[in-house]
Amino acid sequence: MYGKCDELLTFNLPDNIRLCGYVDNVPYEDYDGYISASISELFANSCVEALASGLTCLLSNVDFAHRYYYKSVNSDSVRLFDICDDLVELIKKFMKQKMLI
Repeated sequence: MYGKCDELLTFNLPDNIRLCGYVDNVPYEDYDGYISASISELFANSCVEALASGLTCLLSNVDFAHRYYYKSVNSDSVRLFDICDDLVELIKKFMKQKMLI
């Protein structure tokens, strides 16, 4: 996870989740997808960078940026979710499509 992660330090996170904090350049090429569970997004620069890197983006269904990208990108590269259960299902579908499971 990149960005502000301080509040997550109190959770007992699985070993496959790493808190990286702020970095100058996110290595998008090291990942299969991008998830943003923001409660609000104005522009979502990191989403634009992830899309430009060819990643599938799983985004919370919030105004403005996430819904804009969903409507603007004519492919399955952007998927929206409303609740955590929806995100879990999207991740499962994504992993099956990528043959990650």
